[in-house]
Amino acid sequence: MVKKYMMCFLLFSIQFMGSAQNSGISISNLNKDSNRFQGKLTGEIYYLSPVSNANYFLQKDWEEGTIILKDGDVFENMRMRYMAYGDKLVTYNVNNRSLFVVDKSIVKEFIFYSSSEAGKLTEQKFINIDSLNLLFNKSYFHELYSGTSKLLCFYQVEQNKVSPYIGVGGKMYDVEFRLKTMYYILSKEKGLEKIQLRNRSLFSIYPEHKKEIKKILRKNKINISDESSAIQAVKTLDSMGFFK
Repeated sequence: MVKKYMMCFLLFSIQFMGSAQNSGISISNLNKDSNRFQGKLTGEIYYLSPVSNANYFLQKDWEEGTIILKDGDVFENMRMRYMAYGDKLVTYNVNNRSLFVVDKSIVKEFIFYSSSEAGKLTEQKFINIDSLNLLFNKSYFHELYSGTSKLLCFYQVEQNKVSPYIGVGGKMYDVEFRLKTMYYILSKEKGLEKIQLRNRSLFSIYPEHKKEIKKILRKNKINISDESSAIQAVKTLDSMGFFK
């Protein structure tokens, strides 16, 4: 009888180890001090609906990416999307064909890789500002520029009530989903400050340096009107030591 139980225990252990190693998650640089079972990300199962698939996510389709955790573990070759409706990272496990929301408390940053029409590989890096010990009600920010200061972007899908209309499949809907984009500067001096895509937004954050900022932007022919010019402005000010 004892031998029978020993055999069952051994078979269970082998099966458990095999399923853990064959999790469909590629791993590199696993830290020996990791507090999770090796090869596993913690999170909750996510069920995708036609409405969520079409409206909740920043990316239209699943993209390849890398997840870096606070303890140093790195998960590569992930299939994932950022869910701007609720500020969550959703990944796809190829082996068991399931989706799950990654536990936000363990994530430091993640990166999306996508190819442009010209075949150029682009990266979108998101940082979890919780890992920077900032008390804020939002977590995942797209890092547009990183230097002495950071230019960050937060995406939020909002659900708004509208007049009833007939949508896909002939169904009646009375809500509309809209993507809202918010911009922030993160610096040692000011912490996290929300900005608008215009020059005077910087003047209001740094009123004591208004003349200096205006002079620098004018000299470099920078007029903040979109994301690209905002990156250029912060990068220029940073290169001149403004944020030190």
